[in-house]
Amino acid sequence: MGAISDKVLNESEHGFNIPSKPATLTKLQVIMSQEDPSIFEMASVISKDVGLSAAIIKTINSPIYGMSNRISDVKQAAMLLGLSYLSAIVVGILLRQSISGKACISLDDFWDMASDVALSMNHIGDKLSHVKCQGPIEELYTVGLFHDCGIPAFALKYPDYIHTLTNATENQLSLPQLEQEQYRSDHAVIGYYIAKAWGLPSALCDVIREHHNVNFLKNRHEWPQTIYAVLHLSLKIVHTIKEDPIPYEWQLIEGDVMDHLGLIQSDEQDFTDEIRDLIQNEGR
Repeated sequence: MGAISDKVLNESEHGFNIPSKPATLTKLQVIMSQEDPSIFEMASVISKDVGLSAAIIKTINSPIYGMSNRISDVKQAAMLLGLSYLSAIVVGILLRQSISGKACISLDDFWDMASDVALSMNHIGDKLSHVKCQGPIEELYTVGLFHDCGIPAFALKYPDYIHTLTNATENQLSLPQLEQEQYRSDHAVIGYYIAKAWGLPSALCDVIREHHNVNFLKNRHEWPQTIYAVLHLSLKIVHTIKEDPIPYEWQLIEGDVMDHLGLIQSDEQDFTDEIRDLIQNEGR
């Protein structure tokens, strides 16, 4: 991975919007690394950022989380959701706030899609007991938010990038391949570097870097491969719900993904129906 990091660092010097890790996230990661993380300490750090606190409260009170009573403060949210899940939500909000500006695509639409994929991954992971045994479910949520975070970096830098996205979608082509041909880098590389800079676990960074690699599941059955499989199933489901073109990789990896997760076609349909309800409740 050293060569990849060097390449991305070189590209970032040429104008990519590679956001530095927010100070608030650094403080939260220190707290989360403790043997017994303190809810009160975490809530105190978050509450000092008024904008972040407001965004968290708004997010948690959305229909998706199904809270019976309205959540009014961060400490209450931490106690109900758990520190790990709250931390994942915080990371997503900070990422959305950090990558902004005049872009050739709608960043709001992009982040809404990323949120839906993250929600889908969390839902699927929570339903599959063997997935829950492999790793923290909140890591699925985080990868859902981060997997394509290199795309807005390209959209902010290149005014013509919308045409590259459209070409890849409409003609079922590899987006990273088109990006390499036109810009000498690709969004998976940039996304890897952003995730690395923000202190995400190495397994998550690797999935972000390799999420377009159709051979990633071959002969491997570890946590990164499970994250990859849940990501691609979620992408297929969310695109189906939104009636968007299915990512071209799906036809190449569908069998491997379903085998890896131990699912059949009816399971996919059940997940689609459940996740459609969740997304519609969110109003998207």
